[in-house]
Amino acid sequence: MGVVPGVSDLILLVSRKGYGSLCLEMKTKSGDQSPSQKEWELEAIAAGNKYSLCRSFDDFEKNIKDYLS
Repeated sequence: MGVVPGVSDLILLVSRKGYGSLCLEMKTKSGDQSPSQKEWELEAIAAGNKYSLCRSFDDFEKNIKDYLS
């Protein structure tokens, strides 16, 4: 459970590829984003951050590697 409703589960505060940070939302294969998570996604992107929805460890790993490479 997050501290503030909607905020990404993980935020990598490293600038890469023109983004200020990488926001990662972890979901199960069938999990849906809440309205507050969708709002956070739009705000994070508008502020110049990359946002990724990860549905498996492989998704998570790929997103981290792609962002940092």
